[in-house]
Amino acid sequence: MRWYALRMATQSTLSLSLTPACLRILRQRVRSGRNQSASEVVCEGLRLLDKIDSGRDTFWEEVRGKVSQAREQLGRGRVVDGESAMAEILDTVPPVAARKTGGRRR
Repeated sequence: MRWYALRMATQSTLSLSLTPACLRILRQRVRSGRNQSASEVVCEGLRLLDKIDSGRDTFWEEVRGKVSQAREQLGRGRVVDGESAMAEILDTVPPVAARKTGGRRR
């Protein structure tokens, strides 16, 4: 009971304006039982947005790291032309006929 009282004390009231489409989604989620209340729908949406933002941040950190690594390699003269790179990649891919049959020959 103490946890509930503490949780209630930290909640705030907020008034939102929603488009008819968003309101319809919100009401449907509560009506279907997926969420217990409109507040729960909003909180779940905010948690998902936060998760998406975090993933996006991680993605761009990785991209920046790869670009930095590529620039360092370029500076050291470690370069491969596009045709050679594609040939190397294609050498690792099985022929189309083998892929379609799961690698088994007919």
